[in-house]
Amino acid sequence: MAFQVARDGDHRYRLMGELDLATAGNLYRQLSPVVRDGRDLLVDASALTFIDIAGLRALAGLGDRCMNGGRIVLQRPTAPVRRLLVLVGTERFPNVVVGDGESPD
Repeated sequence: MAFQVARDGDHRYRLMGELDLATAGNLYRQLSPVVRDGRDLLVDASALTFIDIAGLRALAGLGDRCMNGGRIVLQRPTAPVRRLLVLVGTERFPNVVVGDGESPD
């Protein structure tokens, strides 16, 4: 499946497919302007089937761009994606949170 970023409401996005070296720039370009307003960005990762180091770097870079208390909240990551997020220690990424469900607005 080709990688897609779909808007799913106000400050809600859905990631689908494989986030890798070939697609990480696309994610960064699409979400970079959105993370600067200080609100949480809810990202549904339930259809994200793969992520590599380039995808992780894009997420970390987006977290670095968050302003005024905003965060990137990755919701419902698939088991393989969650395993990698845990292995690399995404809890240390600034302004990036991994969760199972909804985040408080």
